[in-house]
Amino acid sequence: MGKNILYIIGAGGSAEFLQDHNNAFLTTKILTDSLADKESWVKTLSLIKRSCNSSFRDFDLSIDDFWAIQKIFNANFDAAYENNQRLSKITNNFETQIAYLDFIVEYCKNVKSPRIAKFHPANHCKVQFGDKSCEKLCDCAELRMLPVWAREVIHQRINDFAIKDEAINILTAYFAKELDENSSVNIYSLNYDTLLVSALRNLSFLTGFDDKGVFDKVNFLNARHAIAFLHGHQNFYASTNAIQMASDFDTAFGLRAKAFWTNDHQTITQKIKSPSFVTGINKEKELQVDVYRFYYAKFINDALKADEVCCIGYGCQDDHVNSIIRLFFDLKRQVTFVGNTGNYSGREYLSRFANGFLNKGNLSIDLSKVRIWRKGAKSFFENNSVDGWAKIK
Repeated sequence: MGKNILYIIGAGGSAEFLQDHNNAFLTTKILTDSLADKESWVKTLSLIKRSCNSSFRDFDLSIDDFWAIQKIFNANFDAAYENNQRLSKITNNFETQIAYLDFIVEYCKNVKSPRIAKFHPANHCKVQFGDKSCEKLCDCAELRMLPVWAREVIHQRINDFAIKDEAINILTAYFAKELDENSSVNIYSLNYDTLLVSALRNLSFLTGFDDKGVFDKVNFLNARHAIAFLHGHQNFYASTNAIQMASDFDTAFGLRAKAFWTNDHQTITQKIKSPSFVTGINKEKELQVDVYRFYYAKFINDALKADEVCCIGYGCQDDHVNSIIRLFFDLKRQVTFVGNTGNYSGREYLSRFANGFLNKGNLSIDLSKVRIWRKGAKSFFENNSVDGWAKIK
């Protein structure tokens, strides 16, 4: 009888298969840069307006005022960070950038109340520079949409990257073989792109969504072969009080755009910033929505049953995912890391990339249960030759 295998696929698991018209690979830096690119925002807002059939009415926002206040906040970030530890240090990472942007919006919405009074540097900027942008933003009804729009900027940038022709064949062949050889194969993706859905469409993997895009929690929880998108997916959209999955990105984007203008504060668009994009400082709250709750319930259950976890292109930055990986070390089960590790030995790789969470709680590592593929995801999926494995000494 075959094994039970759990896959965790991060950004490095799809980057080599996605390219734009300049043949550049999709990277987190490219996504981060798009949040600081005014043209990316203008393009996205134009597409949203088109999807809404110009029904913006008084919500016809120009982002010029927002850009001015963001510039002031960015210039004073170090002082702001010292006064409010909810913020993350800004790095080359779009998740921390979005968390910061969320905070700016939250501050502007509440600037007339004491709730964020501890954010002294922003008050200082507003008073000392005599800037009127913050006051203007405070009175804008559409301000609450900026966090959603930021996420759609990321979606649009991802959508600039097409799936390389050979990617479908490589992934389909690899996972078809895995299905034949193993009792259960469950894939948990941290990416938003459509690569896995496209590549595994004709295999027996379930996403939990039926042909009409409705989530069936019973079938999903009982599936032996499933794909779950723990942080969202480009094809997710909100319908009434549930998340559904469209057949393609353009359809999902149009449905999300139209939903932005609802006046029903009980809808899911008011409860979470975007049904398709889980990121920022309140990630755990967003994961309480139905689809994500069942994704994580199955994630834990599958991990307890699995004989092996294979982490492909995952940078070990999410505590809620790391806790699952630690389980395999605790139970002395097989752990495989796949990435571009250069010439690092297996022990060096663990020390540099995974040590932060592996050492929490005085975890002892059975190195005989650890494998590290050092030549990237594409190479791993194509063949598992001996030369690709890092030695662990």
